[in-house]
Amino acid sequence: MTDVSIVIAAYNAARTIEASIRSVLAQATVTVEVLVCDDASTDGTAQVVEAIEDPRVRLVRNASNLGPGGSRNRLMRLARGDYVAFLDADDQMAPERLATMLGVAREHPGALVFDDILECHDLGVELRPFRRVHGGKAFAGPRSASGTRPVSLEQLLASPRLLVKPVVPTHRIRAEALEQSHHRYGEDGLFLWRALARGIPAIYVPSPMYLYRVTPGSLSANTERHALVADCLRLAAEEPGASQQARQHALSRAREYEDLATLRAGRGPTLGKALRYFAGNPVRFPRWLLALGKHRLYALARWRARAPGR
Repeated sequence: MTDVSIVIAAYNAARTIEASIRSVLAQATVTVEVLVCDDASTDGTAQVVEAIEDPRVRLVRNASNLGPGGSRNRLMRLARGDYVAFLDADDQMAPERLATMLGVAREHPGALVFDDILECHDLGVELRPFRRVHGGKAFAGPRSASGTRPVSLEQLLASPRLLVKPVVPTHRIRAEALEQSHHRYGEDGLFLWRALARGIPAIYVPSPMYLYRVTPGSLSANTERHALVADCLRLAAEEPGASQQARQHALSRAREYEDLATLRAGRGPTLGKALRYFAGNPVRFPRWLLALGKHRLYALARWRARAPGR
């Protein structure tokens, strides 16, 4: 019997993947299997995984690079746990995370559960906590005595940050034929939005137990990510089970990310480019200005933490 199958898609993650796996193996009072797919890495990722002598760790290799979505789909088909949880190959979990999440999940049969995320600066061997992604007051609505609360697709799409790392019942993944898309970024968000659109309830646990490593040069630092997320949001708006309000939120967020993609293309948001763009789209200027201000504050925080620039 296995409680949770941890799915890790890994590409050139030799520096970080051992710490990621060991954070799973250290989970308290939960039985786990760690499924790792080496996505045709060139840096010895597979050798690092093979050196971890623990029968709970299983490694498969792709003959060619399938991307994170294709790799996770392969692992989800192999999962033997009651639940599937996703972990990026450079992230970690707090020791109590899965026990806490499963406690909530068992109170809500058939629902997926997600917690808050703690962004951490990558300082080499050290992860330095920076900020919570959602916060304790996110997703306003009725709360249980422990502070957990149900979250709708509309609330997820309207939230300031779209980053979510869920624990999902394996039987719901298979019953709803859920798979991750071929996108190189935003594919995990699209998986989550489709799950909710197809009737899987979501419960938020307002504790930051997922440790998200922010690394220079990672996919999350790639300026092309905005266009990819916009494409995923437009696909979410096409889900047959999505409400009209959810579709409107998805399309609004897609336009927001398309703005960022347009302004950061080439050499970035030069003054001339910004003036030309917003002359034809004046209503989008305040939203872009807010996003730019947050980006500058984030860059300042990384400088104060002595973390490399992105």
